[in-house]
Amino acid sequence: MLAICDGISQRILSIEIKHEVKTIKVYEGETINYQLKGDNEWYIDEVKSIHVNDSFLLFKNTGIVSLRDLESIRVDQRFANGIGKMLISFGSVWLVYGTVAHFTSERNKWTIGTASIGFVALGVGYLIRKVAGKKIYTTNKNANFRLLDIGFTETDIR
Repeated sequence: MLAICDGISQRILSIEIKHEVKTIKVYEGETINYQLKGDNEWYIDEVKSIHVNDSFLLFKNTGIVSLRDLESIRVDQRFANGIGKMLISFGSVWLVYGTVAHFTSERNKWTIGTASIGFVALGVGYLIRKVAGKKIYTTNKNANFRLLDIGFTETDIR
């Protein structure tokens, strides 16, 4: 039995990565990090609504941005950020426990080895997050941006 409704619509900004089947979908209400053509500044704003027919995005703070004006979109890489955060946490905990052990125990004294393990973990974690933590998709270079309406109307379900 099918329910009859006026229409259900879901509009998305699709980031289609060249030479890959995978796409990244940005929905209304999500926050994205983007750059406009001819501008070196990066903007972080919430997508308030997507207008497929008129080919523009309405942002909460910056207002209307045409799809043609979008130069790049920066996307967080969850796996790299997760590994980086784990290494930073490990290094921090190692240094704190090493310091506590140094002052509370006669046997466990602070050494160059103790410090180097903590500081190397902190440094590698920081580098992973900075180098591999974000991926930039640029229109007509490594990605295409498309606005899609993947909804259906009452006539589609009859």
